[in-house]
Amino acid sequence: NNMFPAMKSVSVNMEKNHRRIIVLTTVGNQGITKMDYVFASCDSAYLLEYGDSFINSVIKAGHKPRIHVVNPTTAAHTYMAEHLNCLWTAQNNAPDDRTFYSVARFLIVPTLLKENPDDRYMILDIDCVVNKKLTFPDESVGLFFRDPDSANPGNDWEREGMNIAAGIVYIGQGGLPFIKNVAAKIQASYMTVGNLWFTDQVMLYRESLEWEGNIYNFSDSYICWDFDRTDVHISTAKGALKRDKRYLELKKSYES
Repeated sequence: NNMFPAMKSVSVNMEKNHRRIIVLTTVGNQGITKMDYVFASCDSAYLLEYGDSFINSVIKAGHKPRIHVVNPTTAAHTYMAEHLNCLWTAQNNAPDDRTFYSVARFLIVPTLLKENPDDRYMILDIDCVVNKKLTFPDESVGLFFRDPDSANPGNDWEREGMNIAAGIVYIGQGGLPFIKNVAAKIQASYMTVGNLWFTDQVMLYRESLEWEGNIYNFSDSYICWDFDRTDVHISTAKGALKRDKRYLELKKSYES
């Protein structure tokens, strides 16, 4: 049941011959050498549940959505073919595991940037809603730093990871080495301790300590997880808050 060989195989295939990356459409990107994307990655179930609100809110805010789908089902392929206002990639035969889905976005972005190094990526959760136009910082990297103890960590691993909220990560021009190193750290961690929750946050934090460039710090006025603020750029919900009336109403307002 060792999943790392599958992860490694996916990485090699994506980087060397793209046999497991299917570009379904590049509508809207032909002839453009630089693009700013609002990006998310998800499995088929999350795509069908949250795709409309993500795509429509991103477009309404004035941005280009891009989504990477892991292990797409027939229904997911149909959905992608019907939504040509979004740029798509899909990855087959990846580990069918929720913890892999949580880190997949950070494994694929280095490959996408190698193809088009001038592109910039605002990496978000698929279940978020973009309320207004986003700022793409001048810095090569942007992260959301926080006090880890404010998030009630259960152990040292969680405490380290909770220094970063991975619901928003920005990779701009010059940021490829950063996200490439994060991806390498994620895979190295999988080899030693397996695929654990908070792996993405731990490795983002560790790479931030080693990064010699400036890092843009997103504040809680930019993204909100609990709906205590209504003037934020991004609203999202986790756990029980996914059933919160305010989140459901906001999500529904962007569904087509």
